Order: sequence, then structure tokens, then C-alpha cells
Amino acid sequence: MRYDRQIITHPALGSYTKAVLPSGLTVLLYPTSGLSTTHCILGCKIGSLDSGYYSGGKLVKVPAGTAHFLEHKLFESEEGDLFLQFAKTGANANAYTSFDRTCYLFSTTQQVPQSLHILLRQIQNPYLTDQNVEKEKGIIAQEIRMYDDDPDWRSTTEILGCLYQHHPVRVDIAGTVESIQEIDRDTLLAVHGAYYDHHNMVLSIAGPIDPQEMLAVCEVYCAQQRDFSLERVPIDEPRQIDHPRAECALQVSAPLVTLGFKEQPVADRYWRLVDNVLLELLVGETTDFYRQQYDSGVIGPTFGYDVFSGDSYHSLLFSCETRQTDAFVDSLYARIEQARRQGLREDDFHRVKKGLYGRYVRSFGRPEAIATAMLGAQMLGGGLFDTYDQVQQLTFADVCRRLEQVLDRRYSAVSVVWPKQ
Repeated sequence: MRYDRQIITHPALGSYTKAVLPSGLTVLLYPTSGLSTTHCILGCKIGSLDSGYYSGGKLVKVPAGTAHFLEHKLFESEEGDLFLQFAKTGANANAYTSFDRTCYLFSTTQQVPQSLHILLRQIQNPYLTDQNVEKEKGIIAQEIRMYDDDPDWRSTTEILGCLYQHHPVRVDIAGTVESIQEIDRDTLLAVHGAYYDHHNMVLSIAGPIDPQEMLAVCEVYCAQQRDFSLERVPIDEPRQIDHPRAECALQVSAPLVTLGFKEQPVADRYWRLVDNVLLELLVGETTDFYRQQYDSGVIGPTFGYDVFSGDSYHSLLFSCETRQTDAFVDSLYARIEQARRQGLREDDFHRVKKGLYGRYVRSFGRPEAIATAMLGAQMLGGGLFDTYDQVQQLTFADVCRRLEQVLDRRYSAVSVVWPKQ
């Protein structure tokens, strides 16, 4: 079978095969040596942000939670639970839905081709009946309620609800108990037909594999050429936040506080990397800020920060369990202003950059990390080794410039999860 195939090589990180099969499926294969586990991920570019698409010039609205609902159903076949089929080959399988993708994966030390056959065959052939769809609504509703009681997840959804006015990122990935009632068999079949085309999917495998053997399995399911077009509903989100504060009460021992800053989306992944370095320079564990706030009890071991970013959204988040909720927020605002006045230290930048480089290189010792990184980079229009090159290109001047562009208090909000009385 003839199709595009290339070997992409990096002098420090090895090589992987990239192939685009006639059906449109992009396959990424990274052979490893000295490792026993193979990790495989099949990703589809559909997530909770996909609230609609155009078909024949007409808008088709997608109920919130549909991508997640479909993920549940695609692991069910007429023969029963797909997890049992994977177990027979010795594979440990799972699936997840995020804001911008749905992924089906397995890890195994044996019978990789057999597990890959199961995965590719099932994802293209959903087993959906009116009865099993209705039954799933109760299961997912219970899952939604469970996450509503999870303080970390609730804190994230509350802060996103503060920061974003219309963007679907403010809605739980699983949807709401009300929105999933709108989903039926026809909805799932239509969404599967619109999004689950091989042109909209990536298969990523890392481990002690023979690339030719993996491609031979893929060729069984990817021989037919297809036409594909998908027009998504554009997301229109204003610069201003929705509201500055949200509070709720759950069964927690101490308040959980999140301070979030709404930023303009970034098209170049380089700036996401810059923001990660910036946050570490501002509040990382080796900073004076961290030591002072830790010693005074304002922050503790749960303190963390995150660059929460996708194609159409970008936020910088700080969170911690602390009884000094106001002091936590005020200290972060003060630290940002102090850095703007006094500047960052260039020697700290070089230390952080060196640590970032080390963590990235060490990740190549884990097949799961390699396969996940390959898939993520491909879905964003890049390649596995891009991050290595971007780390090398990082400059102190870019981090300082970024500090002047982000973390504007006018576009910030606070969420607090209080202990339930």
C-alpha cells in the first residue's frame, strides 16, 4: 500500500515514524529500547468545546457533554464491555475526554497488534441503541454529581465560570445533568459521523515496537480514501471577565482558593512555554516569595500554578488550600507588582530553563509520556521535538516582555471553596 511516510530524527532524542494513511489517519510510531511497556493513544479532535458544526450549510448544535457521552459509548460493543476484550490480550485500557480532544488508550507488555486491532475496529463502529443510550444518562449524571462534590474540580469550574462569559470552557466537560437529557442515539450517530473521521484523528504509539508491524495493522482499517470537511462553530469570547468572585461550600477541611487571570489566546506554543517559565520565576518553590509565604502559613504543600491553555483560551491559575484566603490572593497580586517594579533575576531564569530542559529529556524514558507528547504536538500542528527546540530558543528578554503583557488584575477573578458548616 502506498502512502506518505517519513522518519523524523533528532540528534539528541532519537527518531520516530510519521505516516498518513489513505483514509487520512496520521500514525506516529516511536520505537524504544530497554523498555518493556508499549503505550498507544488514539485521539480524535472533538472535546467539550465542540458545541456545534455546520452540515449542508445548516448549524447543528451539539448538547454540552456529547463528546464525553460518546466516549463512554465507544467502549461498549455488542459483545460487551471493551475493557474485557483488552484484558484478554493483557492490555490495560482507558479513555478520557478533555476540552479539545477525546482519547482512547492502552498500555501493555504483550500482544500489541491484537490490542491495536480491537481499538481501531471498535472506534469506527459504535454500538448504540435507544436503550443503552438512556441507561448511560443515569451513569453520567451520577458522574457529574460526583465531580460537583470534588473540591479541586469544582474550584476549576468555578474560576472558569468567573473568567469566561460565553466560551464553552466554562461548562463541565461532562455537561450538566440537564444537558445530557438532550442527547439521544441520533445525536451520537450524527456527531460520530461528523467528527470521527480518520482525517480528524491521530494514532500515537511508543514502546518496543516494530513500526512496520504496527502499520500493517493500521492498513487493515485505513485503506479506503475518504473526503472530509468539518466546519466548526467559531467561539466568540470578549476580553472582559464574567464576574470577579465565586464561592461555594463542600466537605473540605480547609478553604481552597484559586486566583485566575484571563489572557488573550496564544497561537504559538512557544508563548505557553514562556508563561510556564514566568510563573516558576514568580512563585516557584525556590523563590523568596514561596519561602516567605510558606513560613508564614499563607501557602502550604497544596500550592500550585498552571498555564491553562488551548487554541481559543488561555489563563494563568494559582491555587492553594489555606485558611488565610485574603492574604493568599493579596500576596500574589503583590508579588506580580513587585516583579514588574524590580524585575526578574536572569540567573534564576537560566536555572529554570535548565530544569525545564532536564525534565523534558527525562520524559523520553517513559513510553506514556512520549506517546502523549507526540499526539499532543501533532494535534496542535507541530512535532514531537518542537518543545526541545523551543526550550533552546527561550530568552530572558521574552519572559520579561511577557510579564508586562499578562497577569493584569482587571482580568482576574477569585473562587473559594469553603468548608461546609
